[in-house]
Amino acid sequence: MFDRPDQSFAIDILAFPETTIILLASVIEPLRAANRIAGSTLYTWRLLSPDGRPVETTAGIKIPVDGSFSASNEADPLFVVSSYNWRRNSTVPIRMALSRAARHRRMVAGIESGTWLLAEASLLAGHRVTVHWEDLDEFTSRYPEIDVVKERFVIDRRRMTSGGALPTPDRVWKAWLTWAFGKPGAMTL
Repeated sequence: MFDRPDQSFAIDILAFPETTIILLASVIEPLRAANRIAGSTLYTWRLLSPDGRPVETTAGIKIPVDGSFSASNEADPLFVVSSYNWRRNSTVPIRMALSRAARHRRMVAGIESGTWLLAEASLLAGHRVTVHWEDLDEFTSRYPEIDVVKERFVIDRRRMTSGGALPTPDRVWKAWLTWAFGKPGAMTL
């Protein structure tokens, strides 16, 4: 058995409009399941949107959020979750807020098209990353300063990237649990 932390591990999830329901679920459900399996609250999360309004998914379902995203000095990991039309969300204020927030966050993760938003905010230069297989060639040409690999997920220092909804619960959370709790803790959960 491993020593559980005295308090829960908080994570911020920044979701953008036109994100798929399965992508949001792939981030949140492994946390919920880990809490259930552990019999205690190992993880808490806040679901944020750029403007504090509910996030409308590609299915037309509006997901309520806990507030709006803003750059702060918080150290909690930040997961940037985006599916379609990421360019529409890559505004100067969003790029600046991501850049400022990344200075303090223990980990910043790009999930599916969230990786594009991190790249646009200049947060992935010199890092090893992955993207959705459909985006691999375009992403590689657009960002030659980023080491793009054909993997399902990648963790490189304080950056984590996932190629889509299916690799997220399958592989990323195994790596995330290892990063957060060490291998013995991850194996127990």
